Amino acid sequence: YATIMAYPTGDHSNVKHFSNPNVSYDDQSTGTSSRYNADALETTYSTIKDFRVSNDLRARFSVSGGPRDNERTFSANPCGGSGTYNYTWYISYNGPGDYGGAVSSQKSFTKPFPEGTHYVKLVVNTGSQTDTAIRSFYVSGECDGRKPCIKTADSTTEEADGGSPSAKQMREKPSPTQVTLHAPRPNPVSSSSRIAFDLPEQMDVTLTVYDLMGRQVATLARGTESAGTHRARLGGASLPSGTYVVRLRAGETQKSRRITVIK
Repeated sequence: YATIMAYPTGDHSNVKHFSNPNVSYDDQSTGTSSRYNADALETTYSTIKDFRVSNDLRARFSVSGGPRDNERTFSANPCGGSGTYNYTWYISYNGPGDYGGAVSSQKSFTKPFPEGTHYVKLVVNTGSQTDTAIRSFYVSGECDGRKPCIKTADSTTEEADGGSPSAKQMREKPSPTQVTLHAPRPNPVSSSSRIAFDLPEQMDVTLTVYDLMGRQVATLARGTESAGTHRARLGGASLPSGTYVVRLRAGETQKSRRITVIK
């Protein structure tokens, strides 16, 4: 049983044991009559070991494809069961549970997706056994098929009548002197929010979004960007309601802002 419970010794180090008054370490008992976890394990083992059917079928699959690529490849890798595996794949674009008809019966398939969070369900059958696996993934917006939709502030200014920039637009904007991550606008957001950041010089940049559990849910920018002000777009419609953290890493500098998604 030397794997689970940490037993403190005199020098405050921990030795991992199930508590057991019949087992000693460093001349000290690792348990008492009222602290005897090993006994509970021994008395329930014969029941617990029968909970899992021998050679149970397990549906599993992997998802490959980078955050800049709107295509995803899904590959089934089930285990257990007996006989030939039969695969049925389903996709939901509107949250878990909203699946349409089957999209593939192959072991592996590739499919393009729009920006947002999507869910894929795999049902595997073999013999008399059936098992299901579900995974979610996020696809960022695409501009030209190679990098996320991120534009400099100058490239998004509107032109005056006649197609020429106005005098106000022609004025030179002051160059940023430090890395700055501006507050998302709008915030809270229900559909789409713009996130701007300033760079004082050309830098390697990563702009990502995390939920409060620390899980990365979106990549808005990644690569080398020139000095100036840049903007990225976060599609709030693809995220569940809640609070998220937008994190900018520019060179050795990190900045963060919070954004709230409401439905």
